[in-house]
Amino acid sequence: MLNSEFFEYIKRAEESDIHSHFGSKVAKMLINQAILEEKFQTVCVEDGVKMTPLDDEFINEEARQCALDTKANIKKLIRVFSDKENMLKLKAWEVKSTEFSQFQDGF
Repeated sequence: MLNSEFFEYIKRAEESDIHSHFGSKVAKMLINQAILEEKFQTVCVEDGVKMTPLDDEFINEEARQCALDTKANIKKLIRVFSDKENMLKLKAWEVKSTEFSQFQDGF
């Protein structure tokens, strides 16, 4: 459910819609994660395929901080969506992944 397509959708959606559906605290976390996801792709994945390891001697501080911020925010989102009420809100907002849908259609 929390995949790249979901966060792309969050970035395009009206901020007021996200706030009204999830509540202010969760909406801020989701919007922040959408921003971090985009930044992560440009800053931390230099070759377009693999993340630059955090222990790499050539990783710059911006990439390191982006990766750590992404990790911390994902942990917060997991805690928030482990609550049944928030999980139901997420399911109601669910964006179907075209890639996953194609995979399911294969069966």
